Amino acid sequence: MSAIETKSAIHKLVEEVNDEQLLRMVHAILEQKSVPETDFWDQLTQYQKAAIKQGIADADNSRTKPYRQVLSKYQ
Repeated sequence: MSAIETKSAIHKLVEEVNDEQLLRMVHAILEQKSVPETDFWDQLTQYQKAAIKQGIADADNSRTKPYRQVLSKYQ
């Protein structure tokens, strides 16, 4: 199905729906998709990026801590 055919099919379905809550949900989904997506990585500071990269390097080199040990630090 082409994009034009898909749009037409969606339009027909929307015209037949009377459920206001469903229509609002569909509207919210479509409206959200019209906003350009940004990669969260681009929103991070250089410090945050460096910390994440260091964490990945630590994990790749088996420099990790048990879950319970980390959890106990924050309890």
